[in-house]
Amino acid sequence: MQTIIAFVLATLTSAVLTEPLRRLMLFCGLLDRPGEARRVHKRATPLCGGIAVFLGAFFGTALAGRLGDPFSLALLGGGAVFLLIGLVDDRLTLSADIKLLLEIPVLLIPFVAGVLPRGGGALFAGLFLLLAVNAVNFIDGLDGLCTLVCAGSLLALSPLLLSRGLAALFLLFALLGFLPHNRHPARIFLGDTGALALGYAVGLSALFATDASPVFSPLFLFLPMLDLALTVIRRTKNRAPLLLADGGHIHHKLLARGTPYRTAVRDLSLLHLSVTLFTLFLYLVIG
Repeated sequence: MQTIIAFVLATLTSAVLTEPLRRLMLFCGLLDRPGEARRVHKRATPLCGGIAVFLGAFFGTALAGRLGDPFSLALLGGGAVFLLIGLVDDRLTLSADIKLLLEIPVLLIPFVAGVLPRGGGALFAGLFLLLAVNAVNFIDGLDGLCTLVCAGSLLALSPLLLSRGLAALFLLFALLGFLPHNRHPARIFLGDTGALALGYAVGLSALFATDASPVFSPLFLFLPMLDLALTVIRRTKNRAPLLLADGGHIHHKLLARGTPYRTAVRDLSLLHLSVTLFTLFLYLVIG
């Protein structure tokens, strides 16, 4: 019963705190302003909504008495550092190189906590986690898309995390509390503050749930990883910097072809959820 109440608390905390957080961002001038070709929103919108999401996950985990679990410490502790990196980036617009240098040391947290393998699988786990952080950040381009994609990943992973990774499920419920504020037309964005932290948290959850499987872990982040792979191919072909932001992501191409905004978000989210649920089925059968 206490765990069920904790899930409700995670959802309500995120839902209730988002509006005062939005007003605070307006007061502080932390806004994503339209202008660049890759930005498809029409009005200045507050950033940093990810703070409310992670506060929801934190309070839910605390009420359930799971804050001391190694996985909870790694997910929420590392997530908190990524929130801080993203907050600085949302305020100052850090260069891609600087962000990468700041991200890499944070990825050591789950290894120190004993959540990820330190042996032969450590190199894959570390590289995948770094890719997950940036892939989820890349996919955060339409209202609600990143929120729904991350929720879809965590939903598919939930049967594998029920007994030993509850913090990720509290994060899932916190995302659901945030979604009404973030769906089109969004009143607040996750910002790099939220997208970087969510990429870390979902990537860590996929690694932890599948014992760092190099086959199944990436499939639980299907859409972000597909978009990342296409981005690398496109930028390599065009001899453009790999870390330079552009307007050529999957969601941009759908809009350019005339797909209605909400239809693009719906179709991409359902595609991602379908693949991740099928991945869960395969993992349970042959994993």
